[in-house]
Amino acid sequence: MGQGGAGPALVPRLHPFAVIETFVRQGTAVGMPPYTRAVLTDAELANIYAYLQSLPPPPDPELLKVK
Repeated sequence: MGQGGAGPALVPRLHPFAVIETFVRQGTAVGMPPYTRAVLTDAELANIYAYLQSLPPPPDPELLKVK
């Protein structure tokens, strides 16, 4: 989750809410449609952002390398 695909990766660093809001409301040229307030309310978007903030940070990739 949050690794990109149709949109940019959201992790390992969560962007400020204003950046996420602009991205969600405008969509992208690479396939993610815009999500208007009729589809996703401001409160729902704020709840999604709060959930993303609650996730633990991903492990350090350097610690996952096999040596």
